[in-house]
Amino acid sequence: MDGEQIRTLVRKRASIKGTLTKIENMFKNEEDYKEFSKQALVLKEERLRDTFKKYEDYTLEICAIDPDFDDGDDVEEQYSKTLTVIRELLETINCEKGCKNECVTKSFNTKLPTINVPTYSASNLRNFVSIVKQQLAALKNLGHSVDQWDPIVLCILTRKLDLLCSREFQLTRVRDPTVAHLFNFLYKRALALENVERPPERSQPTSKVAHVAAVKKTNPDTGAAAETVGTRSCLLCKSNHKLFTCPQFKLMSASDRIKFATSNKLCEVCLNNHSKKCRYHFKCNVCKEGHNTLLHEDKASSPVTLMSEAASEQVLLPTAQVKLLASNGTEVHVKALLDTGSQASFVTRELANLLKLQIDTANTPVIGIGNTLNKLKEKVHLEIHSLTQNFKISVTCYLLDKITSKLPQRKFDLHNVVLPSKIMLADKRFNEPSDIHILLGADIFFQILLPPEPELQALPSSSEAPDGSVTPKAPLLNTRLGYVIAGNTPTQHTEPVITLFCKKCDYDLNNSIVKFWKCESVPETFPEAHSENDLCEKIFCDNVEQDTKNNKIQVILPLKLPLDSINQALGDSLYLALKRFHNLEHRFKKDSNLFMLYKEFIHEYLKQKHGTLIDISQYNLSTDPLCFLPHHPVLRLDKKTTKCRVVFDGSMKTSTKTSLNDLLLNGPVVQKELVDVLMLFRVDKYFFITDIKNMFRNINIHPKHRSLQNILWRDSPDESVKCIQLNTVTYGLKSSTYLATRCLKMLAEQHHNEYPIAASILNNSTYVDDILYSEKTLVGLSAAKEQLCSLLSLGSFQLHKWVSNSPDLLKEIQKDQQHFDEIDLEKNNTSLKTLGMNYNIKLDSFIISSPKTVNNMPQSKREILSFISGFYDPLGLAGPIVVSAGYNAMLVARKIGLGFGAKL
Repeated sequence: MDGEQIRTLVRKRASIKGTLTKIENMFKNEEDYKEFSKQALVLKEERLRDTFKKYEDYTLEICAIDPDFDDGDDVEEQYSKTLTVIRELLETINCEKGCKNECVTKSFNTKLPTINVPTYSASNLRNFVSIVKQQLAALKNLGHSVDQWDPIVLCILTRKLDLLCSREFQLTRVRDPTVAHLFNFLYKRALALENVERPPERSQPTSKVAHVAAVKKTNPDTGAAAETVGTRSCLLCKSNHKLFTCPQFKLMSASDRIKFATSNKLCEVCLNNHSKKCRYHFKCNVCKEGHNTLLHEDKASSPVTLMSEAASEQVLLPTAQVKLLASNGTEVHVKALLDTGSQASFVTRELANLLKLQIDTANTPVIGIGNTLNKLKEKVHLEIHSLTQNFKISVTCYLLDKITSKLPQRKFDLHNVVLPSKIMLADKRFNEPSDIHILLGADIFFQILLPPEPELQALPSSSEAPDGSVTPKAPLLNTRLGYVIAGNTPTQHTEPVITLFCKKCDYDLNNSIVKFWKCESVPETFPEAHSENDLCEKIFCDNVEQDTKNNKIQVILPLKLPLDSINQALGDSLYLALKRFHNLEHRFKKDSNLFMLYKEFIHEYLKQKHGTLIDISQYNLSTDPLCFLPHHPVLRLDKKTTKCRVVFDGSMKTSTKTSLNDLLLNGPVVQKELVDVLMLFRVDKYFFITDIKNMFRNINIHPKHRSLQNILWRDSPDESVKCIQLNTVTYGLKSSTYLATRCLKMLAEQHHNEYPIAASILNNSTYVDDILYSEKTLVGLSAAKEQLCSLLSLGSFQLHKWVSNSPDLLKEIQKDQQHFDEIDLEKNNTSLKTLGMNYNIKLDSFIISSPKTVNNMPQSKREILSFISGFYDPLGLAGPIVVSAGYNAMLVARKIGLGFGAKL
């Protein structure tokens, strides 16, 4: 059967070869082709390329069936000669019209020494490029403008190449080539030559084999290479691609990829199956070792500076629980480390931001282990209170992103130590690993140190258990914070032990944008034409569905293109999303608390069925409408509910430089303006403020559009990367705000006769998911609350974070659904943030505060204008004060004659 198939393919290929011969004959005699026009030459070139491609395809099919197929034809050389003639004719026509590049070449027609570069030598081509780059770099270091020498250098270098190589470059060059283009061409040519290079000839006779499309392809990210001759079936998924491009292989954990390569006896460099020494010399992009990047496995490393081994005990560092007061009076209890080896005290930036402390500038050098020098540029002043007695002390602490890892390193049983009775421990959970947010240096330590109590000194140093074993007494230190425990403690493990508190943390750029809390920000408006807004409305109205059984609303994504055209427009998003996820995992390694919050959010997402785990092999990455969204955290540690929210990036540019948001319609604004909602809220005496819980995630996306909402996740780097398909309206997509608010408006339109008050609230007193409503009477306020809850339940929406100046209304609402708990009320914490403004419940007034200064008060005209622009006042209540202040400052500066950046 295979023999008959090969004969059929050979006959078809012979027919194609005849066509190539006819085209070649047209360009053998100059008299036959000199009258061809440019358009005719272009058509001949296209026909030649298409015919040769068919010839290649038939040859590949024959080689796939019979790898030992012997072909003595030299069609490739025939094709190259004919194509060269056509390209030279086209170049001649272009030169008659004037070619800038050739004019430049003629201008530098200087006699140069001859340097012979051997033909078809990949190593010499690479050496040639390397030497030229070294020389250009040396000239650049001497201060010469090498970047402006491209025409001269290009002319010199092309004349050093052999005739065939120079001709190929002229055929493939762009209109204004640069030296970089030449380097790229030579690099590709070297790869091709290496790929088709024959092994050393042996004594046995060999026959000439046609090298058809034997061009090596290299993955720029993995360094893997493969040949297109022969079969291209993937060993893992059996698809028509190489293993290093297989999405399933990339999503596997590093250990699984290594096991797969080992079990299939694959080369660690090129991921192919061969018995001889690999001819490629790629190195891992991470560790620079001689293996493929996909086979790199991170080795677990400890995040601390100094380590030591202890076979049967671990050393406890003295810790204490202390009390701090935030700027609004809130109590915060944290664990502090007492260190006599430090001359300064430190606090984490996370704690300073939580307490909302005034941060001052500093420029203090800190020398750590190994005489390493770091400069700390910020400090805060703390007042630390003892939890065991009436004592407080003021401390100046320098800010660090992280002080150390959790202490102690591992939990141990308290039965292994002897603790005297009737003592007040400074840290009751000293045996459990906890985060360290404060480090108190030697100056503070000796101020709080107290002499030991006499009755404790009389206790024996150990006690004997009934089984005869001896348990040592825990080493105790008496301080004003309580008794602290430090020193050796028994344990049953052999693990590295931390002996120094300091840890170097890389600064994360995402920390600089934490203040932009997504759920509090005003949605971004994308201007669109009226026709696009009308189209978005039509798409929503034609496709919205409501399930009367579970009251769920289902919508589709308002796309600008048909769904079957999305794959071609978006291109590949999996590679970039996977790369962003790996970067996120590196961040998790530095911040374990962030990882736990993030993991909890993802698991909650899956538990509530807002996302579904799917097998990525279900997708056809080439044809299915697919998009993989990267994601990142938005932290707000002072939030009572969600401290970490995951936001999905629908604006990531894919391989086609297009994002999912580029293909989505924004939709019109269907709610009242922010100013209108705030003004209406101030009309009547009684009010309530509430928030729609998980508004976006309560609206389902149609199953056919869910393939555009995929994210990547795994609980551990040891696991394979999993794909999660998001089932609901997603944060970060351009149309999400419109879809959510439009569903609220639809509920109001459908049920305005049954719930007139609630419909009016959704239409006039709602801004995104925040509801601010006021009423003249308490009876009317209660009726509005009942109608609003009933109406929103028809769309499966729930309300929480209730706030009201009516105690009777709050009695009807469960405590966990209210914004303020009993502790807040006892401490008079009755201020909340709504629609970006601070509102005091008891005073019934908005609070407009001046922006915080990072360093000092503004002193120049530029700093003053920047400071004034930081006021958030959508109602314009502070306008007269702000405008007058700016005007007076500018007037004084003008009279004095100071410049824009000069100090006043």
